Amino acid sequence: MAFQPEVSIVIPTYNRAHTVGESIASVLQQTFKQWELIVVDDGSTDATYTKLRKAYSDHPQIKIIRIENSGAAFARNAGVGLSSSSIITFLDSDDTVVPHWLETMLPIMNEQRADVMSCATTHYRANGEIIVTVPQIKPGALFSYRLKMTNGGSFFLRKVIFDAVGGYDGQLRAGQHSELAIRIARYLRENNGRVAYTDEPLVNVIDRGGKSIRKNDRAVFEGMRRCVEVHRDYLRRVDTNLLHHYLSAAGARGLRVAEVSEARAYLREAVAIKPLHLKGIARLLRSYLPR
Repeated sequence: MAFQPEVSIVIPTYNRAHTVGESIASVLQQTFKQWELIVVDDGSTDATYTKLRKAYSDHPQIKIIRIENSGAAFARNAGVGLSSSSIITFLDSDDTVVPHWLETMLPIMNEQRADVMSCATTHYRANGEIIVTVPQIKPGALFSYRLKMTNGGSFFLRKVIFDAVGGYDGQLRAGQHSELAIRIARYLRENNGRVAYTDEPLVNVIDRGGKSIRKNDRAVFEGMRRCVEVHRDYLRRVDTNLLHHYLSAAGARGLRVAEVSEARAYLREAVAIKPLHLKGIARLLRSYLPR
């Protein structure tokens, strides 16, 4: 009988020859064994693809593919397109997961017949020092479904839902998980979907220093701006707190990249939603200071 995985794990990677092996090793160490791993090299210019092929091309549960450099969103979508399980998840190529990650997540998801399952994360410095443990955000804020989807590996979902909402937005370099979460939450709300979660931290998010898309102010600004422009009207109807968050974030990042007029407009809109939010008022006033 052909091997049938219960979960498909997608790792997108670009120029991560020095870290992706650690991410893959954490998957290989899983106590639950019914998985497949799809590693998508996004046109790396270093030795990433060569090392991946050399190390894992003969592994029966690992697929290594290479695409033209198109960004992590396209790479994730490509990986899902090659997946063979009805449940999918993602892992960043500089992060790791604990050995009982799958063994914990999948039973809860299946027992509760959940469409989405998410967990807490622990954030580390490269030297192993813990920065913070981020708990799972329970349902309640994001129109009954506040999904913690800010890091790969922290959420599992049914592939049929990923396909139904159109996958990741390929135009985004940053904020991809957050934007997808809004569309998934809307789908769940409109289709009586179920969310399960655990507060146990199962994903290790590692700050290795150096360049990172999370530290790219321009990319983050563009991601927040797209969340606002695409989802403003809907969030205004169902979750003004989340809309306020994205407006404030877009405004703050916009000031950092000298998009002053646009940033100021976002900050004014945020203050209109929460006129007594002192931090928001301070940000707006700061936008009028000489730069």
